[in-house]
Amino acid sequence: MKAVPATKSVLRELGTAGLVELIEIMNILPHRNFQDCAHDMDLLRNITGETMTDTILDKPGACYGCPIMCQRHTTRARQIRRRPGI
Repeated sequence: MKAVPATKSVLRELGTAGLVELIEIMNILPHRNFQDCAHDMDLLRNITGETMTDTILDKPGACYGCPIMCQRHTTRARQIRRRPGI
């Protein structure tokens, strides 16, 4: 992490979804069960780390002992857990 400090900051601020656009630029983001890598950028923007942080993020979290904190606690996940019968 000391060699690439951006990794820690991007993952901490945006979670792993912060890598969506980078992976798309590299043309390695799978699509249709790995049949191709073609995506509609307008739809792809709905799942980027920036969009998720601005719309549904409650707080970041971390696995035990991990300094990166790429875990995301979201409003939507909390709503799903509160539904009766789940």
